Amino acid sequence: MAEGPPPEDFSKLSIEAKLAHKVWKARLMGYEEATKLFKKIDDESSPEYNPYTPLVRKFPVEANAVAQEKALEATLAFVEFASAAGKICSEVVAGIVTKCLNARPKTKELGVSICLMYVETEKQDLVIEEILKGLSNKQPKIVAACIGVVARILKEFGIGVLNIKLLLKSVPSMFDHSDKNVRAEAKALAIELYRWVGVALKASIDGKLKPIQMKELEEEFGKLTDSGPPAPTRLLRSQQAVAAQAPPTADTDPDESLGGAVAVVTAPAIDPYDLLEAVNVLGKMPKDFYEKIADTKWKERKEALEAVLPLAQSPKIEEGDYGELIKTLKKVIAKDSNVLVVALAGNILTGLAKGLRKKYGPYASVSLTTLTNIQDDVLEALGNKNPSVKSEVLLFLSRCYSQCVPAMIPKPYLKAMCPVVVQRLDDTTPQVRDSACEVLGTLLKLLGERAMNNYLEGVDKTRMTKINECMEKVELKAPPPGMAPPPQAAPAKQPAKEVKKEAPSTDEAEPPKKKPAQKKKKKVEEEPEKKEAPPKKKPAAEKKPPPSSGGGASAGGGASKSKGKGGGGAVGKFDEPPDVSEPNIADEEIEDKANDVLPDGLLARLAETAWKERLAGHESFKEFVEGQAPEAMQSILFIKILARKPGWKDSNFQVMKAKFQLITVLAEKAKVFGKRSTSLVIPPLVDKFSDLKLKGQCSETLLMIAERMTLNYTSLQVMKAAFEHKSPKVQSESLEWLSQGLKEFGFLLNVKPHVDYIKKGLAASNPAVRTAAINLLGTMCMYMGAQLRMFFEGEKAALLQQIDAVFEKSSGESPPAPVRGPNVKSGEEEEEGEGGGGGGAGGGGASLSLADLMPKVDISAKITTELMKELADKNWKIRGEALQKIQEIIAAAKFISPSLGDLPSGLKGRLSDSNKNLVMTTLSIIGTLATSIGPSCSKFNKIFIPAVIQTLTDSKPQVRAAGTACLSTWVGEIGLASLVEQDLLAPSLATENPNLRTELLGWLEERLPNENKLPSEIANVVQPVYSCLEDRSADVRKKAQAVLPLLMVPVGYDTMLKHTGKLKDDDTPPLILVPKAKEQRMKDDEKMKVLKWNFQMPRPEHIDQLKDQMLTCVSLPIHKKLFHEDFKQQLQAVSSLTAAVTSDVDTAISCSDLLLRWITLRFFDTNTTVNVKCLEFVQHLFVSMSSVSYKLSDYEAAGFLPYLINKVGDPKDAVRKAVRALFRTIWSIYPPGKMFNFVTDGLKSKNARQRIECLEVIGEMIKNNGMTVCQPSPAKSLPVVAGQICDRDNGVRSAAINTMVVVYSYVGEGVYKFASQLSEKEISLLEERIKRSGKTVQPFKPAKSPSPSPVSTPEPHPQAITEQPVKSKSPSPVPPEPAPVAKVTVSPRSGIPKFSGPFSVDVGKYKAPASKLARPKVPRPDLSVFGKEEKMAEYATSKLIRHPPKALSISPARQTLASTSSVVSYIIAQITGPDVDTVSDAVLRIEKITSDQPSLLLTHVDQLIRAILMQKRFNFTTRMSGAANGGDYSKILEISRLLTSVLVQTFSDKTLAQSVHQDTLVELERDIFGYLIDEKLLCIENIEQLNRAYNLLMGHIVEHTNRNAIFGSLLQVMLESLTPEGSGTKLSEMSMKCLWRLTRQLNAMMSDVDIDVLLRDIDVFLNGYSSLNPSPSADDKPYRTVKTILYHLAKNLKSEVLNHLSLIKDRTSSPVVIYLNKTVRKSNHKSSPEQLIKINNDEQAKDPPTIPPKVETKIVENTLTRNELSAELASCLTCIFETIKDPHSTREGMEELYDFIQTHPDIDFESMWASTSPFYQSYIKRGLRNVELWRQTGDKTQPIESETCAGIRKELEEVRERANPLMGINWEPLSVNSASRQVPLSLAAALADENKDPTATIIVTKKATHVITDGTATITKRKGPPGAGGGVPPAAAGSSKLDDIRKRLDRLKAGQY
Repeated sequence: MAEGPPPEDFSKLSIEAKLAHKVWKARLMGYEEATKLFKKIDDESSPEYNPYTPLVRKFPVEANAVAQEKALEATLAFVEFASAAGKICSEVVAGIVTKCLNARPKTKELGVSICLMYVETEKQDLVIEEILKGLSNKQPKIVAACIGVVARILKEFGIGVLNIKLLLKSVPSMFDHSDKNVRAEAKALAIELYRWVGVALKASIDGKLKPIQMKELEEEFGKLTDSGPPAPTRLLRSQQAVAAQAPPTADTDPDESLGGAVAVVTAPAIDPYDLLEAVNVLGKMPKDFYEKIADTKWKERKEALEAVLPLAQSPKIEEGDYGELIKTLKKVIAKDSNVLVVALAGNILTGLAKGLRKKYGPYASVSLTTLTNIQDDVLEALGNKNPSVKSEVLLFLSRCYSQCVPAMIPKPYLKAMCPVVVQRLDDTTPQVRDSACEVLGTLLKLLGERAMNNYLEGVDKTRMTKINECMEKVELKAPPPGMAPPPQAAPAKQPAKEVKKEAPSTDEAEPPKKKPAQKKKKKVEEEPEKKEAPPKKKPAAEKKPPPSSGGGASAGGGASKSKGKGGGGAVGKFDEPPDVSEPNIADEEIEDKANDVLPDGLLARLAETAWKERLAGHESFKEFVEGQAPEAMQSILFIKILARKPGWKDSNFQVMKAKFQLITVLAEKAKVFGKRSTSLVIPPLVDKFSDLKLKGQCSETLLMIAERMTLNYTSLQVMKAAFEHKSPKVQSESLEWLSQGLKEFGFLLNVKPHVDYIKKGLAASNPAVRTAAINLLGTMCMYMGAQLRMFFEGEKAALLQQIDAVFEKSSGESPPAPVRGPNVKSGEEEEEGEGGGGGGAGGGGASLSLADLMPKVDISAKITTELMKELADKNWKIRGEALQKIQEIIAAAKFISPSLGDLPSGLKGRLSDSNKNLVMTTLSIIGTLATSIGPSCSKFNKIFIPAVIQTLTDSKPQVRAAGTACLSTWVGEIGLASLVEQDLLAPSLATENPNLRTELLGWLEERLPNENKLPSEIANVVQPVYSCLEDRSADVRKKAQAVLPLLMVPVGYDTMLKHTGKLKDDDTPPLILVPKAKEQRMKDDEKMKVLKWNFQMPRPEHIDQLKDQMLTCVSLPIHKKLFHEDFKQQLQAVSSLTAAVTSDVDTAISCSDLLLRWITLRFFDTNTTVNVKCLEFVQHLFVSMSSVSYKLSDYEAAGFLPYLINKVGDPKDAVRKAVRALFRTIWSIYPPGKMFNFVTDGLKSKNARQRIECLEVIGEMIKNNGMTVCQPSPAKSLPVVAGQICDRDNGVRSAAINTMVVVYSYVGEGVYKFASQLSEKEISLLEERIKRSGKTVQPFKPAKSPSPSPVSTPEPHPQAITEQPVKSKSPSPVPPEPAPVAKVTVSPRSGIPKFSGPFSVDVGKYKAPASKLARPKVPRPDLSVFGKEEKMAEYATSKLIRHPPKALSISPARQTLASTSSVVSYIIAQITGPDVDTVSDAVLRIEKITSDQPSLLLTHVDQLIRAILMQKRFNFTTRMSGAANGGDYSKILEISRLLTSVLVQTFSDKTLAQSVHQDTLVELERDIFGYLIDEKLLCIENIEQLNRAYNLLMGHIVEHTNRNAIFGSLLQVMLESLTPEGSGTKLSEMSMKCLWRLTRQLNAMMSDVDIDVLLRDIDVFLNGYSSLNPSPSADDKPYRTVKTILYHLAKNLKSEVLNHLSLIKDRTSSPVVIYLNKTVRKSNHKSSPEQLIKINNDEQAKDPPTIPPKVETKIVENTLTRNELSAELASCLTCIFETIKDPHSTREGMEELYDFIQTHPDIDFESMWASTSPFYQSYIKRGLRNVELWRQTGDKTQPIESETCAGIRKELEEVRERANPLMGINWEPLSVNSASRQVPLSLAAALADENKDPTATIIVTKKATHVITDGTATITKRKGPPGAGGGVPPAAAGSSKLDDIRKRLDRLKAGQY
């Protein structure tokens, strides 16, 4: 029989692995080993516990019963020995409640032990919270056990550890339980509670239990009356520490340590008042109370008061504003005449006082009075004739006195009252006499016999006996003087209390009578020690009395307990010096006593008239004193001897110095030197501060006195004497002495009285005194910090400025270590110290806390309910006012106690306020609270700190700065360790917010180096910091890297290394290639193995299926973000995928079906940002697919296109535009015919906007692809389209009609068969639209290769168009006769040709000038100056030019001039707004106006451009800074595209462009050039598209604007860029490129340029440039550019140019005039006078120059600039060829080239154009020959280019071998990137067809059309480029058939023309 597998060996596993093992036996072993390990670890904060913390929380819920017991044992050990157990208290106790309390007895007992251990470790609140949750458990056994646990906690630990109020509220519900065991446990708990709280329990349950239950409890309570007060049997950890330090009493057995320790803990007295529910008196009062109480009828007033009386008599009253009510009641009592009403008011006041208790305090001053205030009324009443009145008043006085303390009865009051009361002893009424005896007896007991003897001297013995009897009966509320209050009945606790308060010395336990003897004994014992110590180096404690005297020793001790805040603990420690008894020697006794003590003759020598004798006598006196023992030194006698004449007024400074030296000896050595001696010597010492020779000795003497008598006492005496002195010198030197004393003693001062003297110094008129006072403040600031300024906030601003300057200077200084006084370190202490620089109590090492020196103010009474309601009000202004009130409350109190009421929760709520100003105000208040409360503010850490840290997430830097400042202030008071212990930092760092992480990490970077020791919980911060290293924000990563090394110190290397194992290490790319996965998914879809992706709304099953499918093709982080609920995570995933599909197309295609399906899920979201981002991603995906010729499968299309088509009707314009752009991209990867069905299905939608868009897409598809796109057939699909004409939506009808018009252009009248279901009305609409469109049936020619990127739809071209020449700009009354090759008419208004046929335009119906209607919608200018690729213009136009929706139009009602102007202004104003939607709508309207009615903008062009520039600046500043935090720039780009589109459309219209002023152009050019060179914008994705649009825009500006305006603006911008403040070289280069382009066209635009203005602008530029660059070189580009312009002007105008200098102011020094004169002279020198005159006269008669061929102009230009020529020659040659290229200046260019060749014969010009085509070479050579011929013959009528067909035929033969037959032939000179000027051969073919001559060959050039027939060429001159005014768009260039091209070329070659 085969044996089974061997059992697994668990012993080799680690403890952690065992604890997490699936096998219970392994866990059992792990529990046992963990228990042993926990007991071995010594340090409760050891990091060895950290790995087990998350595991222990699961121990109580162990499934196996056997292992569960071991798990609980391990848990008990962990809770007992590990400090980290507190973090998992809630989880552990919750597990015990659910799994252990209903288990086996041992398991249950272990669970209860764990709960008790948690209570011992002071986690009782969490334990009770979880236990009380167990009361709602469905199992009665668990409920009963929970009650038992509470009772056991109460029994063992006492009432002090529980929230008794919460517990008592739960008791009644326990008695209502249906299970009897639960009720029994509740009864036991109630009995235990009664043992601790007594009758307070009855008050809380009275009326809430059943009578039988209450009766049973009463019986049990009665049995406990004699059992004595309870005592806890177990201590908390903190109580154990206190008990361990307390010495045992004499009668305590040392072995019974627990019993002795437990006695330390006292059960707090439970006030039943605290357990009662408060009654809202104000809320329940009758609403008409105040009306009734003011009624004239007393019954109404009585009823009003009776309604309030029951409420006022409630045992506990809710806090509120009772001011008005109490004032009303007081008025009733004082003035109401009805006794009943007065009595009711009094009772109500009494009830309010009892119910409110301490909260009644604010109203006491209103409703109560003092004995003194009612003294006169009482005396008057005591003289009343009515005995009852006198008796009652006396009894009232007796009751009042019994409630008073002696201080409440002043002597004047007693002096006035007692004689009158004594008189009442002789009253005739016994009742009055007895009452008088009671009053006197009360006073006698209260004040004592000494105070009352004067008033009772004449009272007879009988009455005195009666008074004494009354005195014995009186019970005083406060104990009289000399008597201790009676001890409370707590025998078990009293001995421990006494032991705790005892001092170590047993002598202090003696009776008070022996205290003097004890002091004397101590002094005698200290004498030998003093003798042994050397002078001036004795410890301060040896020279001070014992601590009980309150001297310096106690001050030092107190300071040592306050962590270096010397003396700051209590002000009283420094008030008085040691109490030394000194004899008072009369002046007449001095001489006798001196003779008895001093040597003979010494006294006389001290009074000698010769100063040398006196000096010798004083020196002998000093020697005598120094030789005596300290106890023999009679300080008072010796000081009075020194004061004898001449005494302190001795005129010799040496004698005075000797006197002061003797005082120094006495202060240092004398046994008796006290206040009397000090008071005698300080005034003369202070007086001599004014003597420069004695100042030093005075200072030294006073310092020695301060060392003996404490600095605090001495300095106060010095300040008093100094400010009583009139000399400013004395005052200033006294202040300087105190400053020095602080540095030598440390800070041992009572601040408040010294501040008063400093204020006097600051207010002095003498500047030296003020300076000394300010310097003293600087010294104090070293110890106290800048908080000292709080005492001087009321001073003048100038003085505060000086104080702040001193504080700032002192803030960086460390206070010196003390060298005098009690804080001087011994040698051993200094060696143990780390620096000695200011350590020690009261010394320099620590800053003194001002809060410790000032009394705390309780502001809780001012934090009223009304204030809290205002703080939470909906109106932000009211909330702001509430915050201001709180600021005023705190400012008035300055130092407050931590009793804040509901203020913390209210302030926490304001940290999330929507008003950021209120948030910053709240942060300021919280910081102020920290400084006002001090270290005690740590109790609010959990309330404030997380909320403060959360403010760091705000996008506004001001809010984040305020949050950081508040955090620093808070931690400055409590230390960083407090936050670390409570684990408040790690959760915040785990929040994935870049702002929060950056700010918090930066704050930690500043704080951590200053923290010496942090708790072990700092290790919890490591993992969040590691996660910050992986954050997307670079700032977060940088800050995390800076914080990590700082964490290494407190955490340790091993712990840091251990946490690295939890770091993410996922290098998986976003997309994963899985071979053949898509094919498998397609098969599964066909076989119905998966859910079909077809739904109206996605179901969870679809989402789960997609989630599972995508697991294999995307990385886990991306997968998590894709299906995350937070849209920000989704956006991050989309951004990653966008980059992935661009870089790895194959992988993207392998999972494209899943990616598209995920996109469809996002279409059901309403987040516009997500939708736009997803559509952009799809655009990138489809473009990438198109780049590799991938075609979308039907499987992919079916899962995506239906949802995309639904999205085209989205209400957001940005989404619709993105969808429309995506449609055009889809046509490159998916057949339009197949897509047609999906779009047609979109017409079934109820969304009118969707139907409109679908109809427009259908029309565009038919226009681009013909009728074959209509699938399955036009007969089936088009009736659906035609049916939309019946739609009730106007937009849908219009779109459907437009689509059918497109169909009509292909099928003609056959369109009506598709509309057979329409009514006559709809048919008439269609007919009318067809008629207006003027379309005719045309054959369809499909495009061969659709572009993958969206392009503008081309207009169908006419069959033949030829233009007649227009010789004049003025309108012609009669149109010229049309040419035979085309039907062309010219408008009589503007000379614009009008074409007949399907594409004709009815110019007359437009109000705008007809010249605008002939222009192309989107012209494409030459952008060669920007150096972009050849296709840039076409790409930018198709990508960025936005066509407005057709539904947008201007209301006919606004067509009047005034209304229309205001409407346009209003729309333009909307462009400047901050709202994106408003701006977009305004831009669309402007686009519509520009397209349909541009004349409306003629007077608003400058306004429009400036509004757009303003919005663009706002876009790239404010929005840019906002987007920089999240990294989403899509909105910025979208708005920029919109605005740029409007600019392009505006400048496309020449009339609008001409109306733009030069200033506006300057501003526009500055911005455009700035955006193009701004490096900050380069980081934005897809910014290249926007830059291309800017290039396109500049091309329009250069082409269409006013010539003078564009020249002037470019010159101005170029000059500004060259200044030191300008943008530099890049901006000037852009300006130069534009000027170069204009210069090349200058010959053609001479008639449009005002030469005077242009020369003036050039002169301004040159003058400005010369100031910047006085000596420009020949290679200076800006200078050369301007000279080139001047050269062309001089060349064209010759000497005539000198007649255009009228606008130049200083012609004598003008650089323009100088240069032109020089150029004109050279020109005249080259030509003869006859030639010059002929040229000038024939300029207007010149024939238009013949057009040079287009071929290779760019190649020649580039080649010449690369030759080995100098820069100047190359530049000159380039300009010449540019002139040749221009058709208007070809002849001039040829002449310049001829002159250049003649001037430079050494240059090999043949090699320069050797690389060009022979065709171009022959053209140049022929031109040069013609120039030579002109020079010889003087006849310029011979053209450069032969117009015979023979020459053309020869050139065509040369071109034939080189030309690409697939491209159109264009003979015009090609400007760089000038796609708009290419003329296709298809136009020539169309013209040939129109002429009906198959043998004709037509060649189209820029200025003429060559029709070659029978060997002769007919030339028709034309204006403008081919295709203008309905010409052929570029897209039609490739539509000519290749065979036709070849046939025509063959006919030309064979001579068949």
